[in-house]
Amino acid sequence: YLSSFLRFGTDCLYITQRTPMKDSDLQKVMGLSDTTIYRFLKDVCPSYLFSDEDENLHIDTSIFRRGGLPKKEGLGSHQKVYIDAIRNLYRATPISNHKQLGYIFLMLPFINIQYNVLCKNPYETDILHVEPLTVREFCELIGHSYSTVARLRDAYSKIRFVVNGQPELFCAFVSDGNNLDDARIFVNPHVFYSGTNHRNVEILGHFCKIP
Repeated sequence: YLSSFLRFGTDCLYITQRTPMKDSDLQKVMGLSDTTIYRFLKDVCPSYLFSDEDENLHIDTSIFRRGGLPKKEGLGSHQKVYIDAIRNLYRATPISNHKQLGYIFLMLPFINIQYNVLCKNPYETDILHVEPLTVREFCELIGHSYSTVARLRDAYSKIRFVVNGQPELFCAFVSDGNNLDDARIFVNPHVFYSGTNHRNVEILGHFCKIP
């Protein structure tokens, strides 16, 4: 979430276009308690987050970077994510459910931009060429062993948002009814959608509604 406050070409975090984020701003920006902020800083400083002599916060740009990568560096293990999407999801999630955000952010790099299905080629716009990921494949990509598939699926089934006053699931699993490990994963477009044609995914929102 904090990486969404990076400015182009720098490692400094900014609250506004001209106002650097300071240590004292962190609690308000993240909306967390003193105790939680303390634990967070203990985990990430100074390996990923650090402050300078003016108490301006900086982030390790070998892990997060805003803007394009140098051609000689290439994408490699980097993955593009959407700043507005990260901010909106963080702010829409109740503090009591912040632990679930990690699961959501793990999905973002694999969500197809037009069809909201987790896939191997998230920027493919021709639906005939989209290559959906199975639950098993997704688990492997995020470093979970096969033995944790059921537990991971259960964790995602508990992530819910309130949409127009009604609770809805963040994602839905679609299978042939025989093997849930081979199910495809669709993300609720009422919660997250970065595409240009909402009609492509309108029906998915109905599958994520809770009776």
